[in-house]
Amino acid sequence: MISGLKRQSDAPHLRVRLLGSFEVIRPGESSPFEHWGRRKTRTLLKILISERGKLFTQDELIEKLFPGLDPQKAAQNLQSRVSELRRILGPDLLKSRESQLIRTVRGTSYLFNNEAVCTIDIEVFSALFDEGQRLYSGSHWEQASKLFEEAITLYQDGYLPEDRYEEWSLQIRDEFRKSFIELILKFSECQIELKRYSSAIVSLRKALVEEPFCEEAYRQLMHCYVQKGERQKAQEVFHSCVKILKQEMDLSPSRETCLVYDQISCSSSRVHHQRQNKIVHPLYLKGRYFLSKRTEDDFKKAFKAFQNVIEIDSEYALAYSGLADTYSLSAWFAYASPKIQYPKARELALQALQLDPSLAEAHASLAYVQMNFDWNWPGAEESFQRAIMLNPIYPTAHQWYAELLVATGRVKQAIEEMQLALERDPLSLLINTTMAWMYYYARHYEAAIEQCHLALELEPTFGTAQWMIAQILMAQQKYKKAIPFFERAHAYSGNHPGIISEAGFAYARSGKDQFAKRCHEKLVQIGKQKPDPISMTGLCLGMNNVESAANWLLKAYRNRSWGLPFLKVDPLFDELRSHPHCQIILEKLNLHSLSPAPGVVYNT
Repeated sequence: MISGLKRQSDAPHLRVRLLGSFEVIRPGESSPFEHWGRRKTRTLLKILISERGKLFTQDELIEKLFPGLDPQKAAQNLQSRVSELRRILGPDLLKSRESQLIRTVRGTSYLFNNEAVCTIDIEVFSALFDEGQRLYSGSHWEQASKLFEEAITLYQDGYLPEDRYEEWSLQIRDEFRKSFIELILKFSECQIELKRYSSAIVSLRKALVEEPFCEEAYRQLMHCYVQKGERQKAQEVFHSCVKILKQEMDLSPSRETCLVYDQISCSSSRVHHQRQNKIVHPLYLKGRYFLSKRTEDDFKKAFKAFQNVIEIDSEYALAYSGLADTYSLSAWFAYASPKIQYPKARELALQALQLDPSLAEAHASLAYVQMNFDWNWPGAEESFQRAIMLNPIYPTAHQWYAELLVATGRVKQAIEEMQLALERDPLSLLINTTMAWMYYYARHYEAAIEQCHLALELEPTFGTAQWMIAQILMAQQKYKKAIPFFERAHAYSGNHPGIISEAGFAYARSGKDQFAKRCHEKLVQIGKQKPDPISMTGLCLGMNNVESAANWLLKAYRNRSWGLPFLKVDPLFDELRSHPHCQIILEKLNLHSLSPAPGVVYNT
């Protein structure tokens, strides 16, 4: 082992290789053991040792090794395979002694002893990577490079290539593949910091063989070629990225990748200069990252990040736009008063535009206030269109413009606009979920659920997508099925009153009145005796109290609550839409005269 990592004992111990060809060298022997009894025995070791210390129940192992077999026969087979594996790993083991490697727990569960002295290459790989990352975080580029390079060499052909199609191995293989890509990117960053651009280029090319759609690798490659003075090659890398994304995934490069290309190809502008600022731009991007997570704690972190940027550079227009969006979105998610937050957001957006009138992000920030607080549809549309004209690859402008289009009844156009947003940032959790939102408003529920699952494949704990699925199931009157998704959304996203409200709706319609009342109590509690009115509207609807819901809707209008711009299209309000109070509010919102969009049925 290398310096800085814990050395294994010099005493004879088991050595296992899982990266590349599978090998087992038993204690005291110098060559790999080859004479396995049963293939299932060999597979059992791979499963147990790949997650050393994890307790596998008998049922879990049977599902992996003997799916579909009679349970009693499968249990007997498993015990036989465990016994055979113990004999192979410890040929001198006496029957009366407990194996030090394969432990039995509570009679029917098994694990590979986490305390046994073994050398397992995936553990070495992870240790090298972790130590390298520690050194990398401390800017020790040379030392980190050496560890990363050793881990890259160890990886070989990846995790158990001979079992690449076995279902039990898929998740572990994918995790190691992702770690390998991250490892190469970090190694390349170290090489770039050390100005070893040719070395970085070689490793980045290797990353693209493993993952041809890794845009970060393309961006680093472009940077390396620019630093070597080979601007033409950098442009060719971008065009290769465009080609492969289009051919294989029918997508366009992300906004960030396009911006790198713009910086290579275009003359420097004030905006490009801002984005290249190595001191504050990473901090600005950090704020945008927190903002994208859409939880109360993350809004606070985004606010702090943008404020820090402004403290460092008071003329950094992007930070004012980010801060404006933080105020706006915290109002939309009902974490703060709309009447306080939106005016602050407008002021910050205008401040950003004063610093840089050509900043697309600031025009989009202003448009968001015009849409959700002013209900000024023509003004908001003009601002969104200006943002898109100034920066066609800014995905958020397309996303928010799509929200305006669907709110004003242009559902087909909204879906087309969201397609543009997806092309620019296909891995965005928010944009994938907003596309589902568009399908939901169009009553294309199956397409909406499928889109949510795409977001959850990227991040299973993304609460907004869980919430969206629950809303879709509610619209289909599948209230009991919706409840677990509301519960997960609440667990992942926190106390958003909309989630609590709609969960109460589902509980009430499922006959669980006691749970619905608890949701009411929770709304009162988090609202500090003044519950969010639009959330109370939905909860009262779930309890079939239409008059009470209509009265709360009037309060929501006076409060300028979140969700009102979608009053005309949201299936949640179908039962309320014909009520006189709702008709009055639609008129005040300038939405009353809208005709039903194709594919949408309004219950008016």
